[in-house]
Amino acid sequence: MKRLFKRKPSKNELSSLESGLHIENSIRVSYNNKNNVNNIVFRLLITMLGLFGTIFSFISIFSIEVNTLHIAVSTLLFFGMFATITLLPDKFMISIFPLLLIFLYLFNDYLSEFIIGFKVVANYISITIYTSGVWSKYYELPSNLDESSYATLFLIFCIFILTILICLFTIKIHSCVMGFALTFPFIECGLYFGAVPNYVSFFMVVCYWIALLSMALSGCKKTTKNKSAGFVRVGNSFYAKSDGNFRISEKIGISSVIMCIVCVLLSAGIVSAIGYERSEKIDTIRNDVKDSINNFSLEDASYSLSRLGNMLSSGSNGSFNGTLGQRDNIEFSGEEKLLLQSTIKPSNDIYLKSYVGSVYTGQSWDKLSKGDYESDVFNAFKSNNLYPQSVPYLQLSNFENFNITITSANKSSKSTFVPYYSNVDDTYSFVYDTTVKAKNTKEYSFEVIDVSFDDVLNAEVLSIDGFDNDSYKSFVDSYYLQIEDNQSMDEVRSIFEEYLKEYNLDFETFKSSADIYTKLDYIKEFLCSNYEYTLSPGKTPIGEDYVLYFLTNSNKGYCSHFASAGTLFCRMLGIPARYVEGYYVSKDSFSDDTFDGSLYNVSVKDNVAHAWTEIYIDNIGWIDVEFTPGFNGNPTTVDFSSENNPNVSQEDLPTTQSIEDVTQPMDTQVAPVTDVSQDVTTESESDVTTSTSEDVQHEPILTPQTIKKIKNFIVIILSIALLVAIVILRRKTIVGRRNDSISSKNCKESILESYRYIVLLLKHIGFKRNDTTPYMQFAKDVSSKLEYVKNFDVIMNIVLKSELSNLEISDDEKQIVNTFAIDLANTIFEKGSKLDRFIMKYIFCLI
Repeated sequence: MKRLFKRKPSKNELSSLESGLHIENSIRVSYNNKNNVNNIVFRLLITMLGLFGTIFSFISIFSIEVNTLHIAVSTLLFFGMFATITLLPDKFMISIFPLLLIFLYLFNDYLSEFIIGFKVVANYISITIYTSGVWSKYYELPSNLDESSYATLFLIFCIFILTILICLFTIKIHSCVMGFALTFPFIECGLYFGAVPNYVSFFMVVCYWIALLSMALSGCKKTTKNKSAGFVRVGNSFYAKSDGNFRISEKIGISSVIMCIVCVLLSAGIVSAIGYERSEKIDTIRNDVKDSINNFSLEDASYSLSRLGNMLSSGSNGSFNGTLGQRDNIEFSGEEKLLLQSTIKPSNDIYLKSYVGSVYTGQSWDKLSKGDYESDVFNAFKSNNLYPQSVPYLQLSNFENFNITITSANKSSKSTFVPYYSNVDDTYSFVYDTTVKAKNTKEYSFEVIDVSFDDVLNAEVLSIDGFDNDSYKSFVDSYYLQIEDNQSMDEVRSIFEEYLKEYNLDFETFKSSADIYTKLDYIKEFLCSNYEYTLSPGKTPIGEDYVLYFLTNSNKGYCSHFASAGTLFCRMLGIPARYVEGYYVSKDSFSDDTFDGSLYNVSVKDNVAHAWTEIYIDNIGWIDVEFTPGFNGNPTTVDFSSENNPNVSQEDLPTTQSIEDVTQPMDTQVAPVTDVSQDVTTESESDVTTSTSEDVQHEPILTPQTIKKIKNFIVIILSIALLVAIVILRRKTIVGRRNDSISSKNCKESILESYRYIVLLLKHIGFKRNDTTPYMQFAKDVSSKLEYVKNFDVIMNIVLKSELSNLEISDDEKQIVNTFAIDLANTIFEKGSKLDRFIMKYIFCLI
């Protein structure tokens, strides 16, 4: 029978104790220890959800062709066997070993078929994760091989082991952590490469996880082998203790599953009944979030969660956040984002700046921290209300200007898109030295100077009152020339160094002697002639530097790749530079068709979202620079091909002459993608082809380095799962043995085990009896130093009586010692920090 440990009544309860029912002895309530049939059925259903959901999610993720009936029947057979074994008492667990021997015998007999099946499944995985979309099988197998049969055999062997583990940790041990650890890797291995499981199978796994968590948190599950529930008294009422076994955890778990199913069915029914259709904006959010979830990985969980948060917060407002390399391809809906109205037809392309990234992390361009701007120079900007954003307009005021009005298509948008060389008046607030924010983001206007890059470089520099150029130049050099000191950046630099060596140019000499125009010219020529523009470059593998992977592995990318690489090259050559995101509006967009008699009205759609570089020109400010092929007159890789342009020699490529002067401008409104036939398409096209050649050779993605990474990932997951299992099993064993000894009917044995427990608890908080210290003196010392340890001398007397005398020990004395031990353990646990509780519970197994 389990003991009731009475707690000391509070002061508010003393009066009720005086007049009400007074209980001297423990209250014991017994119950039937038999498992309720319904609870068994519920737990079996929950286990089946996890097992079948995991198996068929894995099969659907990699589109493995198998005999579904054989897989289902085998899984059901294995589940029946091991579910029965795990439901029986512990002594029947030994029956698993004969089954394992049979498994090993059959495994040895079918080893060659198992290996072939492994190769077949590996090929399916290779096909799925190949980022280029080209079918590439890792293992060469005969064309007439019955792949479905071998894959089925391989999976059946794997399912046998998986069934044992899931049944053991769900039915027998009731471990939420292990249940999750066993099933999640099968889902993650697909999400890691952007593959999506079958929704029904995945929903089954999610229901399994929710049920496990609900049962773990319910607090009403079997935790001990005792057959009685404890109660505590509050006044004249008695309440069940939290460790009372009411066996409702299975009901809570199955209720959670049923609620999930009901919610899904109700939602589907209501949507179908009312004929609801999602708007384009909601679809955009949905696709972004889906893309973030598909790209989620444990290897970089914090970044994945951060990116998902950015997706949810930005929605479809046209927001930009500087994240890099997290999409296989870029797709557009053609949704209008802005309406741009101009009083003239500009002679230069217009860049609308929104997000400015200053710190390159290898995975994103982040903003400077608020603390970075806490300097005297920014205090002066604030006092004079004159920021670097206003300087270009003031310096170039002698050029022609015109008015631009920008209207947001999304009325809830909070973004301001700022054209370069704009006059910033009082209706705007400055965002440090990056951009400005309009008070009314629905509609706002700028007075803009129509000026080219050449005009800016050749402009006469004026002295502007109230603007401390020298101090700001010092700030710019401190923050916008920063390059991380790591191996990736060293390799990026070495790539450009090798390029300069082709023209007998030393990097350091070129950096110190060449003018800005020449440096930019070389960077443009290098990127445009060696790298291909495409909307489908594949995402950057986790752990790889975004720019380095672009320059050395993929050799193709969209605007973010070229802008990021160009920004880093500028910084390496001593040009302060930042990464920018926003919209690119070609000057050709302002056609007669868009003119209404007074204004040019240009619709800015999502397919002209763009990224570029801005550089700092001393005494002028930040100006836009384009490094992406095909934009703003930049050439493409086709323009440098000897077949398409035989008159251009390699020696003539980099010059100090403007690229705009040697290359014909491309007649395109948005980002062009050029194929072998030089057909120009735009980012608005859904099907982007980067090459029509069928002779392109693709290296298999499962290189030795990739296989090593996958193996390391699997080993880490399995190691963590094994460690967690060991910790849980160790704690369960130690605590179980101690509880059994304390619960012994032999009073002396019970008291001595309780005393050993008390000694361990006191040792944990720094109290240890020396061999020369008398037991009673030790008891008094502990009681005097610990306010929550009272009457320890009484406990010690009982312990000494039990150990040193032949006197009979009563049940009441046993009860007193046991109560003291449990109360001491709970008090120490409650007073400890989270770390102390974790150590006490899982390292020393004291509670």
